[in-house]
Amino acid sequence: VRDDYAPAHLDLAEVLELTGEYDEAIKAARRSLELDKSPLGYFTLGRNLLTSGKTEESIEPLEKAYRAFPRHGGVMNLLARAYDKTGRKRKAEQMAEKLKNVTSALVAQRWDLAHKWLKKRFAVKPNDASNFALRGDAYFGQGKYQEAVKDFEKAHELDDKNALMLVKLSSAYVMAGRIPDGKKAIIKARRLDPKDPDARFYYASHIWEKDPTNALKE
Repeated sequence: VRDDYAPAHLDLAEVLELTGEYDEAIKAARRSLELDKSPLGYFTLGRNLLTSGKTEESIEPLEKAYRAFPRHGGVMNLLARAYDKTGRKRKAEQMAEKLKNVTSALVAQRWDLAHKWLKKRFAVKPNDASNFALRGDAYFGQGKYQEAVKDFEKAHELDDKNALMLVKLSSAYVMAGRIPDGKKAIIKARRLDPKDPDARFYYASHIWEKDPTNALKE
């Protein structure tokens, strides 16, 4: 076994991150950086530090990754979030402004910017299903589930063959306390796209208590 190969430690860090073992992922990322001061190593380390709640520590490696990848949306998203959580509001705003799109703002949990850019999108396309879905995502992230339900319902109305809209709507129903409606929506999603992994997963969660055998198959 080679301990002196930096990419292997980065791969290990990603696997540990996926399994939620963030402290071990941090150790693996640090070992990778001891061998090779790579931007990807700094990005991986910063991401795991931020996810594990070590926000202040995450800023330095994320800034190093950003200097190497100044147009990398993922790096900017994490930095904007880290700056915001540590009270660096101006820096967070400057970083978020560079993202320049709704999806990036949602990933960065910058709901204010997401709504700002969505207003511009609605002005151009007031009856676009994706606009309602994106605003529903923003409301959902903010914990405004009733508003999210309304937007996802409208998105589904405008694009009723899209299984993803129904998956989003189902989750919003559940969080708003409308469990039966959530189940109906996810059943429709599964019928529309039987291979959609999210539709099958959430369908399984709804039938687990009454039909664990089929839930496990799903």
